[in-house]
Amino acid sequence: MSFETKWDIVVVGGANWDHLVRGPALPTPGGTVRGEDFQEAPGGKGANQAVAAMRLNASVAIIGRVGADLRGAQISERLARERVDVRFVVEDREAHTGIALVRIDCFNSSLRSRLSLLRRESPVSGATPPNVLRASQWA
Repeated sequence: MSFETKWDIVVVGGANWDHLVRGPALPTPGGTVRGEDFQEAPGGKGANQAVAAMRLNASVAIIGRVGADLRGAQISERLARERVDVRFVVEDREAHTGIALVRIDCFNSSLRSRLSLLRRESPVSGATPPNVLRASQWA
């Protein structure tokens, strides 16, 4: 199968829904720290790489999977709004979209931070070989 679109970069990777909390320190085990900021946003290493490359004016496609749920639809919509080609992002009706709790510790200055990640892994994280093969036939 031939297709006219050519990409500078094709990302094979995960996409999940991030819950980000910023605070003055990361909590110790059993401890509580008051968070200063909270944000929900699409994330995941693959999705973040695709958006970063697109913002550097590369033509980008992503190969991956999300759950057939609200968060999965929001991730695909946001990637498309960033002009990332999402035709190879599959919505899996048998699994949920992954969730990540990202804790950001701002210490000493706003330019330095530590990151802690807790992730509910999704069975749909990443891409499957058939998706990669199908996309490669279009490239």
